[in-house]
Amino acid sequence: MKSDTEITCREHFPESIPSAKTGYCFNCHKELPISIFEEAGTLPKEYLCPQCLQTSKRMLVWDPQLKQYFSEDGLLIHESAGVILINQADEILLFFRSKFPSAYTIPSGHVDEGENVKTAAIREVAEETGISITNALLIKEDTIIGDSCSRGADVHKWYLYASRVNKVKVELTDEGESSAWFSLDSLPDNLTIITRAFLNEADVLAKLREI
Repeated sequence: MKSDTEITCREHFPESIPSAKTGYCFNCHKELPISIFEEAGTLPKEYLCPQCLQTSKRMLVWDPQLKQYFSEDGLLIHESAGVILINQADEILLFFRSKFPSAYTIPSGHVDEGENVKTAAIREVAEETGISITNALLIKEDTIIGDSCSRGADVHKWYLYASRVNKVKVELTDEGESSAWFSLDSLPDNLTIITRAFLNEADVLAKLREI
């Protein structure tokens, strides 16, 4: 049984890693029926494990199409990329996630295997907000422990970008409930761990003001 305080690692997966996308219950580690995955390939907001009969907003996912691997000490690491979008009023775009972790976040997501990280960041912006950008500036690269995602990883290698945008229309997917532009001096309290961490860093804020 995996507790919420444990960091997902190699021992939480079966001895033989699957060659196809497979989900395991976050609580009992048993393989989940493929029917739990939505047709679009995204994960449900919550699922009921048919074996341990517990509900969870997270599952352990092994997906060969995802840029994921185990560290030397066995920690599961996902690579992620995100973009801080800045409008003409020097405000940044945040949207409230409808799925775990449910909080305000920047547009971001996992990097696919073999995908350029900047391409992944730009793709995530388009997928999550409907905003098309052609370029973004890398302002931070770091590995963050304690940044938990719905696919089971608690460690992410992050690539943070920033991009200026003009007047744009935000079109959220089912991953977002609402969106708004916020001043850096007046951010909402309910931020994802990674969004709060980045927006509290002096070097990140300094680079944003230079863009």
